[in-house]
Amino acid sequence: MTLPRTARLAFIAAAFAVWPISTHADQRTDARRRFRSGMDAIARNDFAGGIAELQQAYEIKPHPNVLYNIAKAYEDWGKTDLAIAWYTRYLEFDVPDRGRVEEALTRLRKQLAQ
Repeated sequence: MTLPRTARLAFIAAAFAVWPISTHADQRTDARRRFRSGMDAIARNDFAGGIAELQQAYEIKPHPNVLYNIAKAYEDWGKTDLAIAWYTRYLEFDVPDRGRVEEALTRLRKQLAQ
């Protein structure tokens, strides 16, 4: 049994309407997986691997919290110049902890100058 032409067109249109949503959901899932993997690696002191995963997560699904975690990982790793760069990117957003991060930036800049 074949569907009438209008039913086939409706089915095809519905399939294409859902496709971007499922792709978007897959991207969010991949970003979450990479974020968790990155944070787990950082907890094991695998800063290089963890930061790489966080950067991949950010490329898939940009979010300021990922920028913060990248900056914090660089700070904990002792890469002050990179921590400053990522905290600065984080502050480009309207973030609730702006004051605390600005204080951290001031402290890091002083460390870098010494």
